[in-house]
Order: sequence, then structure tokens, then C-alpha cells
Amino acid sequence: MRVLLLPHRYPPHGRGGVETWAKSLRRGLRGLGAHVDVVSRDDRSGGGAPFVVREEREEGGSTYWISHRHADARSYRETWDDPRMDAALRSVVRAARPDVLHLAHPDGFGVTPLRLARELGVPLVVTLHDPKWFCGRGQLVTEDGEICEEAREERCVRCLSDQLSRGPIRGAVARTLPSLRRWAGPSGPVDARRDPGAIARRRWHVRQAALRAVLDGADAVTSPSRYLAGLARHHGVERPIEVISNGVPVPGAAPWPEGPLRLGWFGVLGPCKGLNVLLDAVRGLPAGRWSLQIHGASEADVRALDPRGLPPEVVVRGPYAAKDAAKLMGAVHAVVLPSTWPENQPMVALEARSAGRALIASDIGGMPELIAHEVDGWLVPPGDPDVLRSCLAARMADPDGVRRAADAGTRPPDLAIVSRAYARLYLDALGGVLPAFDPRSTCPSQ
Repeated sequence: MRVLLLPHRYPPHGRGGVETWAKSLRRGLRGLGAHVDVVSRDDRSGGGAPFVVREEREEGGSTYWISHRHADARSYRETWDDPRMDAALRSVVRAARPDVLHLAHPDGFGVTPLRLARELGVPLVVTLHDPKWFCGRGQLVTEDGEICEEAREERCVRCLSDQLSRGPIRGAVARTLPSLRRWAGPSGPVDARRDPGAIARRRWHVRQAALRAVLDGADAVTSPSRYLAGLARHHGVERPIEVISNGVPVPGAAPWPEGPLRLGWFGVLGPCKGLNVLLDAVRGLPAGRWSLQIHGASEADVRALDPRGLPPEVVVRGPYAAKDAAKLMGAVHAVVLPSTWPENQPMVALEARSAGRALIASDIGGMPELIAHEVDGWLVPPGDPDVLRSCLAARMADPDGVRRAADAGTRPPDLAIVSRAYARLYLDALGGVLPAFDPRSTCPSQ
């Protein structure tokens, strides 16, 4: 079987949750005997001329890079339906000759994968990873940082007014004369923006309907969490959505660290990851009775979050390789995920569970599906440093309770189980078993 994975970003040029999922699934499917190619966006500023395709060959499959940055879009429509992406992806599909297309994110690819799948008679499988299918900004969070429960026209058209106001002419102005960006599209607080008008509203509706049609037209759609599957149904997706949890390698057991409460934050620094909330929360904890290790962000970026300076108990370790996550998490008692947006099923949470560590996370998105509050972890309101501080203080006062929570946590499925689940899904979409491909074979989890 030949599989073409389509994540919007991929290592080494991206290192978020979708990227980790794609790389892990690729490894797992290869362990089942599949030939797996990947096509992804190279969104670096020096990645080459827009929509140029570059192939990196390796044993077991190639990685195709399509040079594409968000700023390459000449109009709002081209953020989800760009003829240049159509041409570039078509050339990759012709070279890769896949039996199955597996789309992991609409960013950059938009409606093109469904169009090519229908044109070539190849099954299309889609995995939902975040709300970008319904929210033009991708996280159900406004520019002001306010969480949205749904993509609702009255708010969305104002939140996206800078994009929706761009036809080809304004798009060209915005690209060539950044100083005139305000003319190219309104800005300012979302609720204070004027109604962008009928044309902008129509553009929003067309995009919503087009991406919803991709999900309804795919041969199979999956989601790692019940939350995101329900969100898709709430936004009008009619087809069944199968929940397949993300998988992680199974590490060896790490000894429980001695000493005061050790906290860990892991991930890619972004405005919705809540590290600023965590830094504010720990500032009020008693000195010397706790420590916080920050993995995945540079010290300069972390210090920029808090002009008051970092407490001596906070240590910034910098970026880390995915293969080292289990070892690094083994050095802490609890992993904190203070996200301020409704994450789907964070890989960091699964890695922490797999490493046998307690979780303290925001009560939002798919995270409540992973944590039984006060049983195997703790849930706190997103964006509230005072409640988070109280939770951390209680953990300091009850170190045995932290260990009990860690021991009570349900380990996530390993990579072998998840890879076999997707293999069976592909075979169902193809209508039968390929002679050279056996989803019952053993998949290495490392």
C-alpha cells in the first residue's frame, strides 16, 4: 500500500502536535509494510519561490516540500482554494502514486485534496486536529484572546475582516505595501469593528461551505477527541466521524523524582499555550518548595513574557527532540498544560501520561477527556492564574496525592495500536485487503 500523508507542517520545519502525529504515524505505517510519502508546506521565509516543489528521498518514502507561506495568498479565497496549490499538489500525487490520501490539516491545502481524490479515484481520509476547518484563525480564539464556543457569522466576519476584505486588488496592496495594511483590511478590537459588508460575508459563507464539503465528501473522517468530532457535527458536518486517539511510543518506567514539587511545561511557545499564565501563577508560590522546567522555548522568548524577570525556581531548557520527551518528563512530578484555547488532544498530555506523570491542565477542549479531576490529574479554568496558583499550592502540600494521581492515569494507546487502526481504515476505504499489506503484523512502538 502507498499512503500520502498531508500535514500542513512537518519536521524539521515544524514541531507542533500535528507534526509529531504525522511523523509517528508514518513510522508506524512503515512498520506495517506500507510505503509512506509525506507532502507538507515549507513556510520558511527562505524556502524558495511560492509553490515550488522540492523532493527529499529516503528509504521507505519521500518527503515533498511545497514552498508556501500564508502571505502568498493573493485573496481570501486563495487561503483555501489556490490554483497554484492545485498544480503543485497534483505534481506530487503523480510522482507519489498513492493508493490513499490522508489529509491532516486544511491549512494551505484547502479543498485541493478532495478535488484530486475525486479526479484520480483515490480514497481520501481526513483527520481533524484543530478547529481550522470552521474557524478561519484556527483556534476559536479572537485576536483579542477571547475564546469562542463556535464559529458564528456575526463575530467571525469581524474577527476575519482584515482577510475577508481582501480581493485580488487589496491583497496585492497588502503584500507590496505593508504600511497600507489598514487600508487593505480593518483592524482593532473585534467587537468594535464595523460590519465588513455583504461581499465579505459571502466570502465567509463560501469558505465554510467548501471546507465542510471536504469533510462530507471524504471517504473517512477521524478525530482524536470526542470534543472535536462533536464540534464538527455542530458546524454542520453530516457524515460519521470515527474517534481514533493519537498514539505515542511506550517508554520504559522512570523512577519517581525525589524532593519538592517539580513541574514541567513542554511545547511550542505561542500566545494560546498559556505559559504566561503559568509564570504568573508560580510567582506567588512559596520560594524553595517547587521548581518549574520549561522545555521547547528559548530563554529570551520566555523572559519576554514577563518583564519582572523569572523566579530562581524557573529553569528554561530550550528546544528538545521529540524522542527525548519521555526522559525529560521523567524528571518532573507533574506536567502543566495551561492552554487558553480549546486544544483537541495535545500530544504533550499523552506523552506525560505515557511517562507516568500527573497532569494539570485547562478545563477546555478535549483535555477533560484525558483527566478525571482530582483522580488522575487536575483541571483549572483557562487563563486564570489565581486558581492555577491555588491548585499548585495544594499539590505542594500533598506530594503523595500527586504520585497517586500519576499512578492512576490511564496510559494512552501506543503507536502500534493507532497505526493498525488507520491501516484498517485505509483498507476499508479501498474496499478490500491488498495482498502485500497486512494490518495485523507487528508495528514497532519505538
